[in-house]
Amino acid sequence: MVAAGLPERIAEMNAQAMQLFAQGDSDWSTEVVASILGRPARTFEQFVTDHAAAFGSGR
Repeated sequence: MVAAGLPERIAEMNAQAMQLFAQGDSDWSTEVVASILGRPARTFEQFVTDHAAAFGSGR
């Protein structure tokens, strides 16, 4: 990140955040989407499958 021009302190904080994510720190969800849409949220896999063409996979 530093090589890409980010200040060293910001790069350190981003790396620390990524470590927390990898350890499951943000591994939770809520029912907000379901309450707004009136149906369960799609999984990430469903989203990617439904929109594969937009990501260039040609599926």
